[in-house]
Amino acid sequence: MEHAMNGSMDSTLDPVDEIQTPVSLHTVSIVVDLLGEAGIAAEAVLRGADISVQQLENDEVSITYAQELAVLENARRLSRDPALGLKIGQAIHVSIGGVRGYAMQCAPTFGEAWQFACDHPLTGESYFRMRVEEHGDLASIVVDGYRFNENLRQLNTEICVAAIRTESEDMLGYPAPFTKIEFSLPKSKVPKRTFKKMFGCPVEFNAPHTRIIFPAWLLMSKLRFSNRAVFRQLLPRCNQLEWQLANHTKQSITARVTQLLYRSWARYRSLNAVADALGMNARTLQRRLEIEGANFNALVKSVMIDLAKNFLQNPAIALFDVAEKLGYFDVATFSRAFARISGEKPGAYRKMLLSGQREGL
Repeated sequence: MEHAMNGSMDSTLDPVDEIQTPVSLHTVSIVVDLLGEAGIAAEAVLRGADISVQQLENDEVSITYAQELAVLENARRLSRDPALGLKIGQAIHVSIGGVRGYAMQCAPTFGEAWQFACDHPLTGESYFRMRVEEHGDLASIVVDGYRFNENLRQLNTEICVAAIRTESEDMLGYPAPFTKIEFSLPKSKVPKRTFKKMFGCPVEFNAPHTRIIFPAWLLMSKLRFSNRAVFRQLLPRCNQLEWQLANHTKQSITARVTQLLYRSWARYRSLNAVADALGMNARTLQRRLEIEGANFNALVKSVMIDLAKNFLQNPAIALFDVAEKLGYFDVATFSRAFARISGEKPGAYRKMLLSGQREGL
């Protein structure tokens, strides 16, 4: 019996609105690097996208789907590599996905991680609407719902499928045992042996749907950084981010600042960084926050403590890694900042959590 694992989020947007949804520069940076290896200048790859080479060095910059699509169109035209889409997707790791990527890694099982991803397409900066299905002894991640530049359908589909492969391996700690990849597209220019080498399984074209097929038991496989308590705590936050992205044209400045901070606190913890991302100067941003009764420094501290406490709940993440995720160069600096805001050191907070002494556990 075939059935889909249903989620609760509804991120339906008018394509005209969705194409202006903010996204990170991660994919664009990957594209520029890959084409640079082939001797293609960054300026040529970025032409017409309103993105400068200097901005690529600034992790604080946010762009839109429209700008990213312009870069991908340039890449498709300039590159002679038929496997470009697969190489882009192969470089998209779950760790670059901010709070969404962290939530996926903390999910109790492989199936729950991908169902979460399917429920949060905008947070995942996806051009598709995916779903997880079970078919008896087999299961699949179905990649559907593309509605952007038709000339880029094949490239974006190959990027998405390759990224699913990379993120799956990141979460499991070993290559996912995919049994077959089906594409709803005509035959690719990529040799089948390239697909076989990357995915370890046969590939078929002109199928009814694009999907990655694997044994159903994999859905219940535990992830290497699985932490059910942290995953549950991150769910409402990711739901809120998805809602904010779906309603980005109607958001308050406070909501947009908070959204950026949760996307990457290390990237957006400075007033100037957020102001640049929102297309205004720092003084204007401060004034608009004040009108809404908010304060930038207070928002920064609130989000930092919230993220830090969620990281600290996962004993698999060392204090050094928590500090690094939040943009601190060492544990001592992070520890002082955490203690200054919360009144206790992160090590002590984690110890009380793990011993069950904190109220409410």
